[in-house]
Amino acid sequence: MFLSRPKTRMISSRHDGDAFRRLHVVRIAENAINCAQGPKEKIREMFNKIELSVSSYDNAGVAMVPSPDSSQQPCFPECLNWLLENQVHDVTASCSASEYAKDLYLNLPFSPKFVETMLHKRDLEFERVSKINSKGSKAYLAYTSERLTKLCDWKEVMKWQRKNGSMFNSPSTTAATFIQNQDAKCLEYLCLLLKMFANAGN
Repeated sequence: MFLSRPKTRMISSRHDGDAFRRLHVVRIAENAINCAQGPKEKIREMFNKIELSVSSYDNAGVAMVPSPDSSQQPCFPECLNWLLENQVHDVTASCSASEYAKDLYLNLPFSPKFVETMLHKRDLEFERVSKINSKGSKAYLAYTSERLTKLCDWKEVMKWQRKNGSMFNSPSTTAATFIQNQDAKCLEYLCLLLKMFANAGN
């Protein structure tokens, strides 16, 4: 909260100045106490009613996970249904989506030159970061693995798996990793996440 500065006045003596400063400090302390009481109530309300935000990007990533029974069916149809219900007309494309569409010979509402340029920029970025032999660059490549698909080393990506089975606590990165590696912990994390979202909606 912004604390307004009191109007300045002429201080006739050192004693008046000290008193004024003490009064100013007391007012600041009172304001701080009042401000602190408000957030406590809000935090208490947040814990009473947990709300999980919905990410279109993560939904799209998880929606691409195929069913164990059939590669033609989604493992998480609720994510696919959510996308269909919430799609917008001004369609945008990502590198991974464009590459998948290209491999499947799908017609996209973009010129071939636009798609090729986008994929070329992605490849250049991958080459640039790959030359930097550092822990940070490896983490970056692992985190963005869902858009690198064929370019990245998926065994290297698995080194960043967390105890909860996720990749960086990112549903989309975890989904992409599962699609490539069929890792059971990745699938377990995604199932638990979807269950949490379902419970939050009830």
